[in-house]
Amino acid sequence: MQVIARSQETQTSFSLYGPGASDVAISMITAGAYKCLLRDIGYNITSSELANSCPKPSLIAKLEVDLAADVLAKVLHEIKCGGVKEVAIITDHGHRGGQDHFVIVLV
Repeated sequence: MQVIARSQETQTSFSLYGPGASDVAISMITAGAYKCLLRDIGYNITSSELANSCPKPSLIAKLEVDLAADVLAKVLHEIKCGGVKEVAIITDHGHRGGQDHFVIVLV
């Protein structure tokens, strides 16, 4: 199970390089990559197997939130290790250029 979790974390990190891509699009891109890789190594995967092996859009959304929380916790830990005694978090949510934004500022 640990291997699967690590793979999902890696996939989520890479999906951040597709800003504006929907979770459905990321799921489809992942399916295409899986299919190409498996075909190249000689495995013929069925459509049903492919659908069951790819992360669903709802899982991708959850993994993105988990990754954001992990990154925030790591940054806060690094700040604390730097000797800072107090930290304030300011957040703002907006919508610009057809893309949702959630900004976190640490002061």
